[in-house]
Amino acid sequence: MSSDLVKFILPAEFVVERVQLRPCEVAWGYSSGWLDDEGVVTVAASLSAEGAAGDAALPLLARLATDEWGRAPELIGDVVVEPGNGCRRVWLYLALDWVHAHAELFDSPWQTVEMIYADFDYPEEVAGFVRFMPPPDGAATGFAAMEERWNEYLAAMAAEYSARRA
Repeated sequence: MSSDLVKFILPAEFVVERVQLRPCEVAWGYSSGWLDDEGVVTVAASLSAEGAAGDAALPLLARLATDEWGRAPELIGDVVVEPGNGCRRVWLYLALDWVHAHAELFDSPWQTVEMIYADFDYPEEVAGFVRFMPPPDGAATGFAAMEERWNEYLAAMAAEYSARRA
């Protein structure tokens, strides 16, 4: 994340329920603080159980015992992370999905969306449901319209990432 305005850890169960991550996405999510030691081990174990192809470090992570979770940074450090948005785009979706699904946990879900928007360097695909941004040309205004665009974004990303499991 660029400015780290948002700080929360996503539960591994939530992540694996929604996306089969690629190795670089696991590494980026962990190094960016979206997963903790337990979470990265759980995600790696899920990928191994699903038979996902991947980096050699992930099976090692998957086999870490509870008292070995401290080795996670060392092992995940061996995973190659692609430059650019290739490994982090999924975390934008996951963070926004978490906020949407758990809005009651946030003082202001809309403000949290704005902070995520900033942390991910203002992605155009999210601008339509950021309060201070104008709506897309010809689109409705107001919170109901923004909520609809947020739902549409989440549905599109869920469809895109579910294709990985096919």
